[in-house]
Amino acid sequence: MQKSQNADKDSESFLALTLTPDTIIDYAWQFTNEKVDAKGISSKHFANSQNLVHEAAVAIDKAVEAASSDVSKVVFGLSSSWFEGVNLKSESSKLLNNLSRDLDLSPQAYVSLATAVNHFLKMEEGVTPNAVLVGIFNDFSEAHLVKNNKVLFTEKLNAKAEVGGVVDLIKKLK
Repeated sequence: MQKSQNADKDSESFLALTLTPDTIIDYAWQFTNEKVDAKGISSKHFANSQNLVHEAAVAIDKAVEAASSDVSKVVFGLSSSWFEGVNLKSESSKLLNNLSRDLDLSPQAYVSLATAVNHFLKMEEGVTPNAVLVGIFNDFSEAHLVKNNKVLFTEKLNAKAEVGGVVDLIKKLK
């Protein structure tokens, strides 16, 4: 996937590829004169890592079609399960490298969903958020304490989310 030939000189197209444990969300956007301009969005469920590439390709095609531009530069937004500390787990790195190669994508960054939400809120509201962000997935939950433009603490619960478990998870944040 290549950058559109008729794109503005001052514009650059990107793809935000968000991977949760069972869903791919593709968001095509353009960075024009230091502003983010949404172009297209699509989502697709996937069952396992074997069909991730196919489902990602379908979702990317839909987002890019809605955006009317091709993109190759991608920013990956990932749940904390893809990371070990601040680095990608080795199996995550291998999977994302294969995905990027198979779909002709050029990775620009790998960021946690909490970091992405923090940045989005900062851009939208013009202030650095102080918040607790909670991700609830089928078989695990994660809570993040965001303060002073940083994700300070992350806690994870490796079980199906229930209200009491999520409350306990949040209480663990320091």
